[in-house]
Amino acid sequence: MEVSENRFTNSFDFLRLLGAVGVIYLHSYHLLNLQDDIGLDKLFHKQINLTVIMLGIFFTASGYLIARSVEKSSSLKNYLWKRILRVQPLLTLVCLLTVFLIGPLFTTWSTGAYFKSGSSWSYLRTIFPVLGIQFHLPGVFEHNIGERGVNGSLWTLIIEERVYLAMGLLFLVHRRRKQWFMLFVALLNIVYLLNHFKTLGLNYGVLDNYTTQYYVLFFNGALCYFLKIPFRRINNWVIVLAVAIVYVLIRHTIVATLFVLPFLILLVGSQKTIFSGTAKKGDITYGLYVLSFPVQQMLIHLSENHIQPAVLFVCTLVICTPLAYLSWHCLEKRFLKLRYLVQ
Repeated sequence: MEVSENRFTNSFDFLRLLGAVGVIYLHSYHLLNLQDDIGLDKLFHKQINLTVIMLGIFFTASGYLIARSVEKSSSLKNYLWKRILRVQPLLTLVCLLTVFLIGPLFTTWSTGAYFKSGSSWSYLRTIFPVLGIQFHLPGVFEHNIGERGVNGSLWTLIIEERVYLAMGLLFLVHRRRKQWFMLFVALLNIVYLLNHFKTLGLNYGVLDNYTTQYYVLFFNGALCYFLKIPFRRINNWVIVLAVAIVYVLIRHTIVATLFVLPFLILLVGSQKTIFSGTAKKGDITYGLYVLSFPVQQMLIHLSENHIQPAVLFVCTLVICTPLAYLSWHCLEKRFLKLRYLVQ
């Protein structure tokens, strides 16, 4: 997310950080094949899909804020330049460290065999997720109990970069841009729902894919921005609680996921709260998200699969939090200062 003048008058930074920490928490169990032991799942009696909520935070907030970026960017070049500056510097560094440091240290292959493998070099395409990424490196984490992938979290960047490009098409529409976008999102939701309920003979596998719902969440978040829904004026926490209750009551429905959840996220995110200054010392959300998965995989490998989920979670945060702050201050923030070079 790019820095804005009213950044510390809302709670989007806090929600995004909550989403990143939540993903790390869930991965601490999934990467150890202990999905049935997730503490928060037991607390909620497995009635709340925590994964959908945490990822829903990312994609809904991203859609809303990227729509704002489209509106405020001076041109398509300026818009794409800002997206590149936000995503690529840290991702490039992480991919290089993965191939040239983590890979050689943790592979079961000899160093020579590792670097002779085409799979080691093809991993570098992960620097540009829009075309798809590679999850594995030869011999790396092959004995980890839950997952061999080096950085499974990066699958969401495939969606992010594709929807960034899709939003960029709005710059090619010179008249009635918002109206055309609203029509597109309305049709997207209608087709998705018709396919979900297998209505009118629609039965497309691509729309049934688990990841497709996150594309829809992104565009629904963007639609909320263009509709200029006055979330900040709805500052009555009784209303927030009411929406949360509605979500819980219909939580297993597609309506809850696509409409009630993003409305709730944007309602909370738009409020000024005690958490509005979360990123004043640095925006560590992206760093935490990109760095945490390989750190967890290394910890699991070093423990020979015997580390406990709670220990894995805490150790990951202890290691990744200072790294994320370092990344923000030494890399990400410096690149973001270049965002006005291209107009």
